[in-house]
Amino acid sequence: KSQRAVLLPCSRFPIPYSSDAARSVPCMKGENISIRLRQFAAQVVRLCQTFPKGPAAKHILGQLVRSATGGGANYEEARGAESRADFIHKVGVANKEMREALYWLRLVKDAELVVNGDVDALVREADELVAILTASIKTAKQHAVTSCAEADHGAREMEKPQVVGGLSLPANE
Repeated sequence: KSQRAVLLPCSRFPIPYSSDAARSVPCMKGENISIRLRQFAAQVVRLCQTFPKGPAAKHILGQLVRSATGGGANYEEARGAESRADFIHKVGVANKEMREALYWLRLVKDAELVVNGDVDALVREADELVAILTASIKTAKQHAVTSCAEADHGAREMEKPQVVGGLSLPANE
């Protein structure tokens, strides 16, 4: 079967699928970011296939491919996190990888390693993904503080003695 690009309802980027059945899968939380990270990595891989030969280009190619693909891989790990702290840590790692990819892309542009590549578009996308991941970490941290404050308030409420029929009962009885 030939693959064709379809637009998922939750994405603005076309993803090749071999059947229309894939479009019926409901969007999970974080799916849009996941798709964008994967598409970014694929575009970087395609760009790197146009690099010239030579030791400098080879070094930059390896670092760029590793960091560009690492962002999405680490984000997928974060989506399966076992706790909020684990999620924050793993999204932080994904964010660091994307920032590194952004550095290497800017170096590719400055060193003029590719003539006809759309490096500017990849720099813009990497910059947007870094901003999204940074906001995700900030939001998760804010929710963690709110959750801890709520949990602490709930724990204090449980420690107060209960008053039943004018009698004060000790807490947790």
